Amino acid sequence: IKQIAHGLFDTTLAIGLVLGLVSGVLFVRRQMSMEHPLLDLSLFRIPAFTGAVLGSAASVFALVGLVYFFSQYLQLVRGLSPLAAGLVEMPATVTGILAALAASRVLARLGRGHAIGFGGAFMTLGLGMVAVAASVSGVIMIMVGVGVLGFGAGMASTLTTDAIVSAAPRERSGAASAISETAYQLGAAFGIAILGSMQSALYRWFVALPADFDQVHGSTAGDSLSGTLGVLDLANPADAAVAEAAKTAFTHAMQITTVFALVLIAASAAVVWRVIPSSRPDRGTPRDH
Repeated sequence: IKQIAHGLFDTTLAIGLVLGLVSGVLFVRRQMSMEHPLLDLSLFRIPAFTGAVLGSAASVFALVGLVYFFSQYLQLVRGLSPLAAGLVEMPATVTGILAALAASRVLARLGRGHAIGFGGAFMTLGLGMVAVAASVSGVIMIMVGVGVLGFGAGMASTLTTDAIVSAAPRERSGAASAISETAYQLGAAFGIAILGSMQSALYRWFVALPADFDQVHGSTAGDSLSGTLGVLDLANPADAAVAEAAKTAFTHAMQITTVFALVLIAASAAVVWRVIPSSRPDRGTPRDH
């Protein structure tokens, strides 16, 4: 994914992609034919199970992918120290904990599917606020947006794990739990790979560097914001102007990437709302597994 984002698609990469796809198809066919498969893919025939897995993977995809380049934005564009950047992101942790504590009450009031969709709606709102706040001076709106995002992610991740296991037959709860963990890990990995690569590609698309920049500073200096800023003398007015252009390009790239994640979360929340049953449980707590 990173190579494609850099426009370096070649024969070796093509062969690797083909081998990966063929191996994946063979693995799926093998698992479908086994009596006791390593990965019980038949569970995906259950709409509520598939929707819960999708919701889990999508929420982690957006959150982890955003954090990957959001910290760079705070430090390189906003000029914050690592400690200050961490404090700006802290509301997501706090609200995520609060959401986990409140999940049982929301579940009792809305039902499982609607409660997870409720979390997805908060994530969508938070991502939208972050995208807008990137162009606003100060960090208050960013902190509020991150907090809203963290609340939604905490709500969704807490309830999707229970929804995945609850949707599967009781005798296959072990396989369902394993798929839940796999979805979480894949969501995080693909979030970094896809959103990070998208951010990088868009940055290079938007940034306007001097024609001789690569010749003077090296061919890779303009590939990232950190690389660009690292070779500039900010005391030089010309270099300072290039630095501002690079920061603006990074900000625009981050806003588009964040909106992409927003659309994905909104779509997954709609699917979850529709396919996961929302009948209210007898008790206001997730099923004990």
